Amino acid sequence: MPQPRFYDVHKLEEICTVCGRTPRVSVAQKFKPGRPWKLCFNDDCPSMEEMKRKRAEREAAKAAKEAAKEAEEAADPKEAVTEAEKIAANGAKPKKKAKPKAKAKAKAKAKAKAVAKPDTDE
Repeated sequence: MPQPRFYDVHKLEEICTVCGRTPRVSVAQKFKPGRPWKLCFNDDCPSMEEMKRKRAEREAAKAAKEAAKEAEEAADPKEAVTEAEKIAANGAKPKKKAKPKAKAKAKAKAKAKAVAKPDTDE
């Protein structure tokens, strides 16, 4: 079985002490220091069930936080209207003037052309 590039995988136990069915491994990221994961290959292992439960709790907390933030933003309709008016007003801004450097470059170019062409009226 090929090993992942960015992870170091080491065997911890020949047979998992929690479920007693499959090997247990330690997975650590190569370029990021941190606590390694201790995984069992058996998805029904109680240690894996605990990891899945904790992950579901984190995702539920994140979803609740986002929902609370959206509810807070929608709670004040006057603020939303004024924000929309600001955005609409900014959309109708006149075009910006040319930058002074661009004008100077254009003048220098015109001057160079005038010097390069001699007057033929003489």
